[in-house]
Amino acid sequence: MRVRQYVYFGISSAFTTAAQMTARLGIEPDHFLVRASRTPEMDIPRSHQWRVECREPGLTVDGQTAKVLSRVLPQEQRIAELVSDIREEDPPGGARLQVVRYFNDEDGEDETSRETLRLDDGKELEKLTGQHQLLGWHLSQDVLAFLRVVGADVDVDEYSSRTNPGQF
Repeated sequence: MRVRQYVYFGISSAFTTAAQMTARLGIEPDHFLVRASRTPEMDIPRSHQWRVECREPGLTVDGQTAKVLSRVLPQEQRIAELVSDIREEDPPGGARLQVVRYFNDEDGEDETSRETLRLDDGKELEKLTGQHQLLGWHLSQDVLAFLRVVGADVDVDEYSSRTNPGQF
């Protein structure tokens, strides 16, 4: 199985632009979106979005999250104030830690080969096929505390390609 994934911390608002968010936070985004139309039926995208991303291959979700948070954590208080202001004036707006994963993706990373791990007591553990090194992840207490302080949600999107129906 091949896995491709990325993580971003994003802020969205129908009224506050990504440029205004950048000015308030003092952090340049890796990606931003500009709200398209002022007519709700035609809004694509439906909001302005400001994002700090990590798409670095070879890292677990934990590692990608750590890279993103290393950039935004120094401005935790400014982010919390901005998100609070956005939520007051624009209730659907807010902040999010987004995890996006694609399984069986042709551009994804291959599973590493089998390995044997020798424990201190002499026992050996063998990594079996199907235990991709990028599967499984957690959010640390520090990450959860940051998300709580800034009022952010967590969203995880996982997709699977149908090109190889025998897997995942």
